[in-house]
Amino acid sequence: MSAQQGLDNKEQDQEKTIADYLRTHPDFFSRHTQLLSTLKIPHYAGDAISLVEYQVAALREQKKRLERELKNLITVARDNDQLSKCMHRLTVALMETVTLNDIVQVIQESLRNDFNADTVSLRLFIENLDDLSSLPENIVCERNDPSVSEFEKILKESKPVCGKFRQSQIEFLFDSHQEEIKSAALIPLSGTTYTGILAIASHDKDRYHTGMGTLFLQYIGDLLSCTLRPFIEEKTHE
Repeated sequence: MSAQQGLDNKEQDQEKTIADYLRTHPDFFSRHTQLLSTLKIPHYAGDAISLVEYQVAALREQKKRLERELKNLITVARDNDQLSKCMHRLTVALMETVTLNDIVQVIQESLRNDFNADTVSLRLFIENLDDLSSLPENIVCERNDPSVSEFEKILKESKPVCGKFRQSQIEFLFDSHQEEIKSAALIPLSGTTYTGILAIASHDKDRYHTGMGTLFLQYIGDLLSCTLRPFIEEKTHE
């Protein structure tokens, strides 16, 4: 059965109309060159594929690749735009805080609601806890506490780290939630008299991984470090 015989009457009429139009408008593809990369136009050269067919196939594949890359760029741009809005909301909220408890509440709510974190933990390592008795006990410890050595490398490099971590680190940061943690991002915090870790965790093992970008995590760390300094360092200098 030929291709023409396989068409119903309606399709045959449509093809005839198209063929008649192209016949009377031979410059159609000159005015619509973008269509050529999407059409399959045979160019017979015996059993071998012709150079024209090869070039057209290559151009068609290139077009598909460029379309995929453009789609990915658009997705990344939209994600970054959304993250920028979330960062703006977090910045404004932190500027309105008046106590350390306010800061802890704002950072936890923002990371859960805007940044899709399942669990958030803040730990501050402070030189002299006697001067900071008003701080929430569950987020502070002495800087010389043995547990702090677990994070020495992260604190020294001052860069967010993502992926999976030692069980001892997870236990220290997330305590009762440790069994639910499958991946995490650890953000170092720093000041003159203190250091710290902001930990963001997920129940998804692939949510935070070693190959992901950390630019916005670094922004969050810098922002939180600056917000904490007046609440901690002014007390230690009284």
